Amino acid sequence: YTSVGVYEYTLKEIAGTTAGVTYHNGNIILKVTVIQTEGGRLRVAAVHTEEAGGEKNDTFTNTYSAGTLSVK
Repeated sequence: YTSVGVYEYTLKEIAGTTAGVTYHNGNIILKVTVIQTEGGRLRVAAVHTEEAGGEKNDTFTNTYSAGTLSVK
């Protein structure tokens, strides 16, 4: 980064074709906060994700379900 500020990126997972996998279908907002230190250098101070409503989050979940199998 070349200047201080809050940088925002919108991420969207592309659903694959793996059987049994439920992919995250919403947008994920990635926010990176860059500050200037006392020595004048820039550094990343915080990175977090948010759901569309603005709630901070540090994960998103894909699920896998193989279903059930009865063998007789």
